Amino acid sequence: MILGFLAGGDWLAVAGLIAVFTGLVLLAFAALRYIIRQFFPAFSDGKNFLLSAISVLVLFPPVFLGLIFLGFSLEESRRPVIPATDYSVPVYQPGDSCNITFGEIHFSRALNNVVEQLTIDGAKLTLEGLPGTDYFNPPDQGEAIHSAPILLTQVDNTKPFTFTARVTPAHVATYDAGAIYLYYDDHLWHKFAFERDERGRNRIVTVRTSFMSDDNNHDMLPQPSVYLKISSDGETVGFYYSVDKVTWNLARVHRNEYPERLWLGVSSQSPTGNGNRTVFEECNLFYVSVADFRKGI
Repeated sequence: MILGFLAGGDWLAVAGLIAVFTGLVLLAFAALRYIIRQFFPAFSDGKNFLLSAISVLVLFPPVFLGLIFLGFSLEESRRPVIPATDYSVPVYQPGDSCNITFGEIHFSRALNNVVEQLTIDGAKLTLEGLPGTDYFNPPDQGEAIHSAPILLTQVDNTKPFTFTARVTPAHVATYDAGAIYLYYDDHLWHKFAFERDERGRNRIVTVRTSFMSDDNNHDMLPQPSVYLKISSDGETVGFYYSVDKVTWNLARVHRNEYPERLWLGVSSQSPTGNGNRTVFEECNLFYVSVADFRKGI
C-alpha cells in the first residue's frame, strides 16, 4: 500500500500511515510489557516500569499525528479535480458572426437575424423587434421563446465592466420592450428591459434566467426614454436605471455566477404586438465597475 501511495506521490497519506504504524508498534510493545508484568512479577522492576511508561508517552503523538495526516489525505481525495484550462477549445460563440461597430463598441455576434433588422444613423442605433418576438423561458416549463433579435459583444467576465445605453422603445403593445442583456446561451442570460406592462404602463423589468426565467416588474416611468446600466466587479453584478444619467436607481443586484467569457447585448421585442422599434443611444462599455453597488455610481 505504501509503495502504491509513493508511486502516486501522496506524501500526506504515506506520513500518516508510517506514524500510525509506529504508534501501533509502540502500543503492542507496551501491551506486551504489561502482560509480562502480570504473569512474571519478577520482571516488574523499576527499569521495566520506566520503559513501559516511556513507551506509552511516546505512543500518543505519532498516533495523533498519523490520524491528522490521514484526515488531510482523505479530505484532499474528496475535492473535485479541476482540469486545467484547455485553450485549444474555442470560446462558445452564440448565433452568427457579424461585424458591427456602434460608438466604440464592436459587436461580433448576432442572434435572430438582428443585422437585417437594425440601422445606424450617426449616434442612433435603431432595432426592429418583429411581431411575436420575445426571449423567455417560462417558469412553468412551457415552450421557451428565443426569437428576439440580439446584437452581442464579448466581455471578459473575470474583470470589471460597466455597460450603459439610453433606450427608447415605441411601447405600442403589451410587453413591447427595448432591452440590454447579459448573455451566455439560451439557458443562461439576464434581460434588463424598459417594457410596457399588462395595464399599459411603461416600467423597468428584469428577467434572470438559469434554464427557467423569473420575471420581475420594477418601477413605472412616464418618460419615453431611460438609461440602463449593467455593472460587475467580477464577483457582484448590478442593474440600474436613470432618467438623467446622474441619479441611478437599483433594480437588482446578485452574485456574478456567469462563465469567464460572457456577452453583452442590445435587443428589441414585441411578443403580442405588430412590431416594436427601439432606439439605442449613448452605448458605452467601460472596463471598471461601479464603486457602490447600492447606488450604482
